[in-house]
Amino acid sequence: MKVSRTLTGIALAAMASLHSGTASAVLVNNVGLEVRALIDTDAFGGNAPLVNLTESEIDLPYDRSVVNISGGTAGSFSYTADADIGNQLLKIGGSLTNSTGTDMFGFGVPLINVYAQAKDVLTLSSAVAGTYAVTLELVVHGNLETTGVSGEVSANSLLSFGPVVGLNTTDSARYTQQGAIDDTLSVTRQVTFASPGAAIDMEFEAFISFTATRVPAGFTVSGDLSNTAFLNLILPQGLSVVESGSGTFGVPIVPIPEPTINALMLAGLALVGTVARRRKGF
Repeated sequence: MKVSRTLTGIALAAMASLHSGTASAVLVNNVGLEVRALIDTDAFGGNAPLVNLTESEIDLPYDRSVVNISGGTAGSFSYTADADIGNQLLKIGGSLTNSTGTDMFGFGVPLINVYAQAKDVLTLSSAVAGTYAVTLELVVHGNLETTGVSGEVSANSLLSFGPVVGLNTTDSARYTQQGAIDDTLSVTRQVTFASPGAAIDMEFEAFISFTATRVPAGFTVSGDLSNTAFLNLILPQGLSVVESGSGTFGVPIVPIPEPTINALMLAGLALVGTVARRRKGF
């Protein structure tokens, strides 16, 4: 089952807190990337969590356009999360197997939660004065494996979009049924440019998450949204994005090779050159 709703203003903060489980360092900023993975087997009892990781990018200027975490143990658990503002993608996946003879209960606390979030500020400019409809979409594809535990395993998605000064509009959804997820969240805002070349700052937040609060004995629960949730900005003719707060919206940052790698590459090229000269001389 999908439950979808559109909200404005203050409700966004409550929604983010509800779906992400804990407060995020990124939420206090207009711009940021964050991924998280929590896997626990006893609702924060005596056993330490199997995984409790957070990776974020919030310091400007960015030196990377994607943050990611992944890992797991075969037959026990797995997790992966990517927030990629350069390619405008969010990906998550996770699984937890209960090989014991007793059900695992989170008692309201996630036994597994995997989360990816992206926030940015986009500066829009218009060649002609006027009011235009600007649409931002979050297209969500994925899969839930929830046989026998429906209602205690879910995936969530949220999209918020609006002017930096003013109220944002939010579309969100919760998915609880076994099987494929194919959904599009969409927010359209009317933006007025007083004169040609005028610029307006628009901010957005998008996240996807997967959560399970109960895993029956002998079951595996899994959520896979690594098929990709992607952002789609629809601009009328004459409008364009002239810059972004992150500096890398739609512009992936290519990692710079480490000095050691550079040295090895140069050494390899030198060796190739030496061999070539020897062959020529021979």
